[in-house]
Parts: sequence; structure tokens; C-alpha cells
Amino acid sequence: MSRQGDSFTDTPADTTPAQVTVDLPTPLRSPTPPSSPLPSKLSDHEEADIESLEIKSTGSAHTLKHDDGSNKGLDEQQNILPPRQIVIVFLALSICLMLSLLDQTIVATALPVISTALPGSLDPSWIGTSYMLTSTCFQPLYGRFSDIFGRKCMLLIALFFFLGGSLGCGLSETRLQLVILRAFQGIGGGGILNCAMIIISDVVSLRDRGKYQGILGIVIAAGNALGPPLGGVFSEKVSWRWGFLINIPLGCVATLAVIFLLPLKKVTGNIMGKLAKIDYLGAFLVLAASLLLLLPLVWGGTTYPWISPAILVSAAIGIIAAIGFGVVEWKFAAWPLIPMYLWKNPTVAAVYAVTTLSGIVFYIQLYYIPLYLQIVRGQSVLKSGVTVLPLAVSTTVFSFLSGMIVSKTGKYRWNINIGFSIWTIGAGLMTTMSRTTSVGVIIAFLFITGLGCGQTFQTTLVAAQAAVPKPDMAVVTAVRNFLRTFGGTMAIAIAAAIINNTFTSQIEGEFDSALLSDPARLVSQPPTGLTRDMVEDYFTAGLRHVFTFCAVCIGACLVISVLFIKQHDLGERTVGHKKHEEMAVGNKKP
Repeated sequence: MSRQGDSFTDTPADTTPAQVTVDLPTPLRSPTPPSSPLPSKLSDHEEADIESLEIKSTGSAHTLKHDDGSNKGLDEQQNILPPRQIVIVFLALSICLMLSLLDQTIVATALPVISTALPGSLDPSWIGTSYMLTSTCFQPLYGRFSDIFGRKCMLLIALFFFLGGSLGCGLSETRLQLVILRAFQGIGGGGILNCAMIIISDVVSLRDRGKYQGILGIVIAAGNALGPPLGGVFSEKVSWRWGFLINIPLGCVATLAVIFLLPLKKVTGNIMGKLAKIDYLGAFLVLAASLLLLLPLVWGGTTYPWISPAILVSAAIGIIAAIGFGVVEWKFAAWPLIPMYLWKNPTVAAVYAVTTLSGIVFYIQLYYIPLYLQIVRGQSVLKSGVTVLPLAVSTTVFSFLSGMIVSKTGKYRWNINIGFSIWTIGAGLMTTMSRTTSVGVIIAFLFITGLGCGQTFQTTLVAAQAAVPKPDMAVVTAVRNFLRTFGGTMAIAIAAAIINNTFTSQIEGEFDSALLSDPARLVSQPPTGLTRDMVEDYFTAGLRHVFTFCAVCIGACLVISVLFIKQHDLGERTVGHKKHEEMAVGNKKP
């Protein structure tokens, strides 16, 4: 089916009723006059009913933003819940999300033990890489699939993949088995991340999303921070297998809570009708493009040289698949996985840009600051983890506080801009780190960085969701999460390439960048011709270049957010159909 008329604002004049603008009162606006046909306050359910209409941008009146028909035939799934019920649902989703995030990093400290315990010639790094690849590649699918099959159905499917993969990982007897089952587990892990954020947006009003997404930020930060320590504890005190098996009891509790306590709306239609809505060609192309573009980042400089047939061919085919995906989604898909008209929305496009760039910076800082502490400062794995806790703590605290502020004020734009400003300062300060920088100063730098990061982490998601009609909310959320994870994948490859170039410019021969993931070996067994002091000097110099790159990326985020992310008053709606006008005055049947 050919796509026609991709547009946000244009609607046929001969078929659409005259538009009526409804200004919902905010704390700064005078109450509605008695003569007004509209109530001074809408209930959560009434607000949810008209929330599918586009929000009016502050300072100018926009017409109702329509999609290009790609959402036609998809059921509305928002179901605002009372606060007590939200707490139960939120706890279940938080457990699911925490488990999926822990498994992204839990093998980092357990990898030496696992590689010794399991036979096989496969590179142990694939135990972590396989999870990351499938988790990232499948994320774009869950947004549209949750529109077609329902949020609850897709979350349960994700839990099935994740828990099944966890059980298999815990029982694996060879490296190959573990790598395959980690890939299976990653399919579910990426889905849990997307579905949890989408469901939270379904069960709370737009005004309250900042608060609950901020709390999710706590879960996300904790999941990222606790994975390596837990992996080390299980490996040393019990067994590395429990790093995977622990998911089973906790995941089963969360699954039962989802089945019995998550009251989402059911999606109408039979299974054949739903299957007919799947964009099969688009799904194949997005998976192929994601995988083929990620593999060079994983292989480059370690498995294969950056300029090698395997890297160049994979990247070239990946780019072709990505272009093909864009053409299919734009011109042919009846229910596209990623509607191309979303990219015409300045706020959405800007959020996607800053999400990718900030994802790169966040993961570089999370990964390479501990390496700096281990290689240059001689700290142990455990001590370096404790030293970087201020980054996780400040990110967590200010993610929560920024969400509460957005929920209270209905304003997010200034929060995002201030956050990127502070983060730019923190990233700039990190460029001054040297071999003699005190740990106290490093902790202060980390705290400042986390303060800025926390203010942007979930508020950018609220900005993207607020900028589109409600039927596009799931897709916008899924793509945003995909780009953040994709940015994180690029981060390690970019930083490794920069540091690798620093070493190769100082030594004769080729430097094995795989040594960067083994600090103890790099320091105790330096490359030929290098002393320990030289390794520390070169690594510090390379890291300074990496942090300069990070500061430039976050500075670009600040410029993009100031210029293109628009503020949408969460208390205003633009109504374009009579039935929505009737809902606003309370005529909707209970």
C-alpha cells in the first residue's frame, strides 16, 4: 500500500469538522468563567480520553497533528489507573526492568570465572556481546507490536524469552550454549525495557509521566550500577550460574503480577487479523540493518582490523538495509514499525539526536572511568565501583527530582536545557583529569556529571511523548530507547578506537585494544617496549581525548535542545472532533 500525504498538521478541509481549541486550566491560569461550557478541571479518565489529541505548543496555536493513516485500525490502549493500583503495577514493572538491566552488565566481573569454567574456543566477550546485540536489534519491533497485539501480551512474550534464556544460561555447559542462550535472553531483555516504559505511559496521565518516569530512572540507574558488583559476589561466594538463575524466582513473581494485576485494555480482533498488520519486510530490514551496523562496532580493532573486508562489507550492507527500511516504512508499509513522518516533528527529531549522543557519553563515562581508576590509580574492581557510585547516585536522585518537578509544574524544557548545561560542565571538567588528580576531585566531577545527566534522562522521553498524538506514543518510546542503546554500543567502540590510536602513535607495531578490557593484564604485562608508567601516561592522554569528545557531544546536545525541543503545556489540548469536545464537557458515558 503506498503512503500518501505524510503530514502532521494538514487535514482535508472538506471532511474534517471545524476545530475547537480547549485551554485546560493550569495553576497559573484563572479559573474557567461560569459561562464557559467547559469544566474547570477534568478527571484523569476524561483527560486520558482527550490526551490522544496533540498538545498545543506554548506561545503558538497549532492545529491537531494527524498521522498519515498508519495508526488506522489500531486500538487505543491507554487506561489511567487510580494511585493505589499504579503502585502495584509499578512495582511489578520495576522488578522486570531491574532484572533486564542487571543482565546487561552482570557478566562483566564474572567473565573471567565463566571463561575458565566453560570449555570452548569461542571468544568469552561474546557472552556479553550476544545479549547486547539482540537486546538492541529487537527494541524497534516492540513498539508497534505492542500496538497490534497489546502491551500485556508483548510484555509477557518478552518475559518468556528473558526467563527462558536465563534458565538456559544458568544450565549451560559450553561457551557456545551460553552465547546462544544469552542472545535468546536479550530478545526478552530489550522488550522488557520498552514495554515497561510504554505501559507506565498508558496507566498514568501525561502530566504525571515525568514523576513515574523519574522513579523508573532510579531503577535504571540502580540496574546499571549493581550489575558488576552482583556478578562478582555470585562468582566469588556462590556460583556464576546464580547471576542468571536469580532471575527465575524474581521474574516469576513479576510475571504473575503482570498476568493478574495489570488491567490493560484488550486489543480487539482475531489472531489472523493481527498477524496481517505486521510489517514483515520492515521487521526483517530493521533487524538486518541493526545487526550489520552493530557487528563492525563489536569486531573493529579486536576481531578484525577496522579496514578489513568483514568490517567494510558488513557496514555497507547494513547501510543499504537501513535505507531500504526507510523506503519501505515511508512508501509501502500499511502499519509501519517507525512512521517516517515522526522525523518531521522537530521535537521528536531533536530528542532522538540528543538521546543518541547522550547515550554515547553516558556509557563511555560509566565504562571508562572505572578503567581509569584501575589502570591509572591502581584501584581494585570493587574499589573503583565504589568510587563511581556518586555518578549513579546523583543520576538517580536528580532523575527522580526532575520527574517530580515536571509533574508538579507541567514544564520540562527548562529542565532539559539546565541538565545538558550542567552535564557539559561536568564533561568539560573530566578533560582535566590526570594521573595526579585526587579521588575527591574525581568524585566531585562525577557528582556534577550525574546531576546534569539525571535531569535529562527521563525528561527527554516526556518531551518526545508530549510532542506526538497518543497513538504514536509506543513507537516514539521504542525508537528512543533503541537509539539510546545503539549509542551505548557505539560508545565503547569509539572510545576504544581513540585510546588505541593514542597508543599506536607512541609505540611500534599494532596495539591490541582488547587489552583495554583487561586492566590487570595491561598494567602487569605492558605491550613490548612500554613500562607501566608509560602505559598510565598513554592511557590518561587517550582518555583525555575521549572526554573531550564527550564534552563536544554533550555541548551539541545542549545546542540541539535549546533550538529544537519545544515546550508543550501539559494542561492544554487542541480538539478537532466533536466527540472529543463532548468528552471534555463530561458527556462521555462511564
